[in-house]
Amino acid sequence: MSTKVSIQYAVDEASGTTAHLYDECLAPADSAVFLELTGISEVSVDVTPNGTTVTIAIARELAAKLGLIPRIKQQE
Repeated sequence: MSTKVSIQYAVDEASGTTAHLYDECLAPADSAVFLELTGISEVSVDVTPNGTTVTIAIARELAAKLGLIPRIKQQE
């Protein structure tokens, strides 16, 4: 039995990348949410004494589906 509660799920058909934003239903209301990315080919992780930086390249269409950037207007 899963304790994941989906907030948003998006697929980029061109790259096959999926993004799943979810919450843990048993966690306190003020806890973090989770973003699971599948099919990623470009990732950078930088660990420093001040914390960790994770940089992930995702397709623009997927970023638009997640609401991170404006939707791409189709040319007619």
